[in-house]
Amino acid sequence: MMVHWWETDLRRQWEIPILREYHANLISNGVFGYDWEQLVNDYKLTAVQSLYVATEWCVLAEDRQRMKWLWFWQLQKSITAFLDLECSELWTGKVD
Repeated sequence: MMVHWWETDLRRQWEIPILREYHANLISNGVFGYDWEQLVNDYKLTAVQSLYVATEWCVLAEDRQRMKWLWFWQLQKSITAFLDLECSELWTGKVD
């Protein structure tokens, strides 16, 4: 939701505080063994998945133009999040 629908500046400002609150609530409600680093990595994977969601609108030729107002906007936001969150580190072995 944050990657696809929020303006980039708002996502940058609020995603970490929201994820921290989410993680704190998981822990306070009995979830154990799910550390902060894993949550961040899982969030990064959702940012990667956002690339698929945006480009899926391009599968059908008629949707490429009809839905460009949506998929192009989502693709831009997804690429920006991918870069901001350094998602490529998930595959380079640099993740803690």
